[in-house]
Amino acid sequence: MQGIAPVLVCYHAAYVVCMPNMIIVMIMRRGLQVQPPAVCATVLQELDPPGLTRLICDCKHTAALARLVTEHSTAMNHVHMATALRQVVKLAPKGSNNHLTLTDKVFDQLWMQQQAQLDSCPPETLVNIVHTFMLAPDSIKQRYPDAILQQLLPAFMRQLPNASAYVVAHMLNELADHTSSNQKDVAVQAADLARTVLMLVQQFSACGRQATAMDVATVCSAVVQMGIQLQQDKLQPLLDVFVAQNPTVKAEKKVVEVLRCNGSQEQAKKLQDNLGLVRGPKWLSKTISTAGQLELLRWLVDNHSAVFNQNHIAAAIAQAVKLQHSSSTVSKDAQLGSNNQQLQEQDSVVLQRLLNQLWQLQEQQLQSCSSNALALMVESFCSTTAAVQRLFWPAVTQQLVPCILQKRGQQQATSCAAAAHAVVAAAEQQQLQLDAQQVHQLLDVVFLQRKRQQLDAKALCKAVCAAANVNYSIPSQVMQEIVDKVLQSIGDVPTAADCIGPSEIARLTWSVAVTGHQLPKQQSEQLLYQFYRYRKSAGADTVASMLWAVAKMGERPSLQQLQQLLTVFVNKLQSSSFTAVADVTWACAKFGYLRKDYLSQPTVLGAVPTATSEQVAQLALACGELGYHCEPLLHAVMKRILQLQRDSPVQALVDACWAVALLDLQHNAAEALQLISTVSKQWAQLTGRSTALQQLYQVHLWLQDNQLEGGRGLLGVLTPQQLQECQAAHRTALTAAAVDAEPWLLLSVFTALQQLPLTWREPPQFQQYTSDGAVLVDITARTAQGEQLALFMDDSTSFSQPDGLPIGRVQFRDKLLSARGYRIVSVLAEQWRQLKGQHEQQQQYLLQLVAGQDNASPPILQQALMPGQQNVEQSNPGQIIPASGSNHNLDTTMPLENSGVRRVRRPTVDKARVSVAAALADYHSGQQAR
Repeated sequence: MQGIAPVLVCYHAAYVVCMPNMIIVMIMRRGLQVQPPAVCATVLQELDPPGLTRLICDCKHTAALARLVTEHSTAMNHVHMATALRQVVKLAPKGSNNHLTLTDKVFDQLWMQQQAQLDSCPPETLVNIVHTFMLAPDSIKQRYPDAILQQLLPAFMRQLPNASAYVVAHMLNELADHTSSNQKDVAVQAADLARTVLMLVQQFSACGRQATAMDVATVCSAVVQMGIQLQQDKLQPLLDVFVAQNPTVKAEKKVVEVLRCNGSQEQAKKLQDNLGLVRGPKWLSKTISTAGQLELLRWLVDNHSAVFNQNHIAAAIAQAVKLQHSSSTVSKDAQLGSNNQQLQEQDSVVLQRLLNQLWQLQEQQLQSCSSNALALMVESFCSTTAAVQRLFWPAVTQQLVPCILQKRGQQQATSCAAAAHAVVAAAEQQQLQLDAQQVHQLLDVVFLQRKRQQLDAKALCKAVCAAANVNYSIPSQVMQEIVDKVLQSIGDVPTAADCIGPSEIARLTWSVAVTGHQLPKQQSEQLLYQFYRYRKSAGADTVASMLWAVAKMGERPSLQQLQQLLTVFVNKLQSSSFTAVADVTWACAKFGYLRKDYLSQPTVLGAVPTATSEQVAQLALACGELGYHCEPLLHAVMKRILQLQRDSPVQALVDACWAVALLDLQHNAAEALQLISTVSKQWAQLTGRSTALQQLYQVHLWLQDNQLEGGRGLLGVLTPQQLQECQAAHRTALTAAAVDAEPWLLLSVFTALQQLPLTWREPPQFQQYTSDGAVLVDITARTAQGEQLALFMDDSTSFSQPDGLPIGRVQFRDKLLSARGYRIVSVLAEQWRQLKGQHEQQQQYLLQLVAGQDNASPPILQQALMPGQQNVEQSNPGQIIPASGSNHNLDTTMPLENSGVRRVRRPTVDKARVSVAAALADYHSGQQAR
């Protein structure tokens, strides 16, 4: 306390006026068990009543509250004591006898003081004390069984003329709760209690102008709960007040149920008729849209459907589906177990019954519905549970959509766009039969020029997405106009109802990618930029869709954009689908960027057993192209694809096998052969699929090189003719890739290599196949000592980010060549461009590479993985790659068994480099002489 006293002196001297009670609150919160000194007592005396109330409410422990009550008992008025009573009950822990004893002691002290001031307590304070007794521990209730009826209620009745309608209603509610929990004790005083209740009701009616509709509902409910019958002269004033307040549906439901329980069916109907006179269509529309529970919405339909118009019915259908979505989301997040599942099933039954009831009302007047109402119903029926979607699918396709097509007017195009998008999405999600011609008719309306110009950006995004799903052709010029309109509509607040957000941008970009449209560079960059701006409000599936679309279009985000978007995806991984995981990984493979943390998550592993063969094959292939090994994930993927192989597309099976070869999963060789055996039985499906045939031939080479499963490759699994087709496709693909490369850049390397002061056993040759045609090498040469070199011009896309390791196909290429006796030399295109026109530096660079020096390249500029962004540091990508191709920094003297690649053995002393070193020495001496 000595350390606190100076603080209190300062407080008392300087801050007592402007900052009262702050130091005392600090002391009480710390629970200092000391007697305040004189200066502290001076400050305590200056506490104002509100400050003391705050101190009471700030107490976090019963002991602190007990000290506060002891020190301030003389300054406490009825408000302080009522607040302290509530706080001591609130702080009373359950199951701890010591604390309960202290709670009882403090409560007894407070109640003793409170009893002496009951007549001076206002009605609202008395109600609060009653509520405190209702919440008190059993030990307190047992010691004061008559406190409510014998002390607090009489005191309240003496103050009754001063009580407001709200306070009276709550006193009746507390009495109803008390009587229901103490029926035996109350039965003796039933007559007196009934007279008291009637007096309370009479006072409430006298204050009727102050009452709200919910207050009336509370009074009626409390009276019925206490088993008291209100006569017509007592009940009618209450109902008049209720009708005058234009009550909510919740309050109406409560009063009507009270009347029905009281046997007043006719009175309940009359009440609803009177309410109908003071309400209009707008009230009903607002009430439907704000209904917070399915049960409440169903009650509204049961009791007011006679005055529903077509718009009300459509709005009720939409609100029912919305409430079902909210309930499912909350239940999923809460993970409440079997009880939660039962609640979901009950909600599903209630939803189905409610929608059936509403549809029966609407079906009779479909022709008079507006196009907006029709589209709203289509979207609602297509976005609900699977069972309800199937139930109403005939109504959607055979009644609602035809009605939309028959409509005319300005809103028809918007309705057609919404209906087309909803129908296509539902058909794809639930495998429902889709009438493509019907969807085309909807889109024809949308893309008429005069109609299209009237549509807002959101409707256009929906229409374009539907068109992409049903192969509806949109001219390139029209697509660019749509993209322009969407970009112009993007605002600063993506959550605004009329603003384009990340889901619309992703939907539009996905549609452009699927349909193969080529947008101007500026448009595609703007779409990505705007999505990046809104990334924090995007869901995981939306981010995945956007990244997939960007990769499909051949675009590249900046490194910063990609990292930030992946961070959003990983943070929301729990809510993502397995399709999203596969799409993101596929996009990362196209970008050459590897982020490992999400692929080993339990969420991903747990979703594999329910994924489709296309999804798991896409994920496996992406991992293979990135060169990423995740053993648990790949094991689950192979297990799943084997389960589905009979019904899987052949391309998915081939992709899975190619992933096994890329990742060198030798223990899965038998499974790969099993899948290819299934492919061979469906060979006709591979007609025209040159990529799949090339992949099969590369699997064949992998099996042969590693002597797996007999070392015969695919011979015996595929027929000789089938294998010949694969080999031809492989050779054609290699030739096409060589043609697509930058020939002038490679030719400049070839020319410089020819001019090196070296003696060659076989001089450099341009673009040569290996003897078995497995690899097309950019430049081959054999040194004077007989070492076979394979030189490749690689660019930054040959290495993954951020670790700078070779991607899967480069690793596979290097392993093939290493198994055939080649040493791989990699010239990074970006480095070579820097040396353009510098003949001497080019020769020195190549001499160092051929010599196998790791520091072959001069310091190079950071190369951008994506436009406008610097790349992370490469791991010497211009050096000679170790034969394993797995790590640029790998020590080339590493034992062969650790490299993961079978190599041709070389002499212990590296004589192959002696002449190269001599040539380097001659070259440098010549430079110095000059």
